[in-house]
Amino acid sequence: MPSQAPRGSALALHELKRRVNLRKRIGGIDYTRSVEYPLALELLELDTAKRVLEIGSSKLFLAPYIAIEYGVETHATDADPVVRRQEEWITALGRRDLLDSGRFVVAEEDARELTYEDGSFDRVVSISTIEHIRELHRAGAEIGRVLEPGGLAVITVPFSGRQREVWVDHPVYAQRYDGSPLFYEYVMDREQLDRDIVAASGLELEQLRFLGEPGFKMSRIVYNRVLDRPLAVVRSIWPRLAHRWLREIPESQVTDTIENIAVLVLRKPT
Repeated sequence: MPSQAPRGSALALHELKRRVNLRKRIGGIDYTRSVEYPLALELLELDTAKRVLEIGSSKLFLAPYIAIEYGVETHATDADPVVRRQEEWITALGRRDLLDSGRFVVAEEDARELTYEDGSFDRVVSISTIEHIRELHRAGAEIGRVLEPGGLAVITVPFSGRQREVWVDHPVYAQRYDGSPLFYEYVMDREQLDRDIVAASGLELEQLRFLGEPGFKMSRIVYNRVLDRPLAVVRSIWPRLAHRWLREIPESQVTDTIENIAVLVLRKPT
């Protein structure tokens, strides 16, 4: 059944995702990605794209949506083997043909050392992922390497007026906790963006936009360690409501806290 929601909207992604199974229907779309995804889809100019690489697909749903809705060859990658679940979802959606024809490819890839040849893609997208990579500059360089001349990359990362590193005292992603704090993510400032993403990639920065919560900080509730699991059952509301709190802001409104997101649009020189 065709989507009743506007193309590229969080609701349209949710409508497709909920067709996979009951768990996906209840799971909805994550709070921040309900705002990040539509903006990224708008900025990627997918109607003229040929081959898209997503870095950090994991258990998320952007890559299947791009492959099905835009008809673009899409590569869903992540260092976590859980990314293989994407093959099940495409099949459940009745689009096994995309796998068989190579129009939807799922691969375990380390963003610091991608196996693709130079200039393999004309689009690269990474949504709130590369901040979890300790050697961030290597991921930046790889994004630039695999993008073809004239190609476009859209990247989102946590942003703040004050750069910081976040460490945790529990297992995170594929890392085992041995009692020593584990690196979790960077919250970046302009200096780190310019050094480890823009300069490291060799790409030209076309746009730098910001998402934030100028009013009530809903993210402090949504991502609270105690409330995270109980609130998972209401994620289906975020495609409709997240934009009420998380929205585009000028850089002058970026705070020194961690609720902000930088959205980079980069192009490879021809």
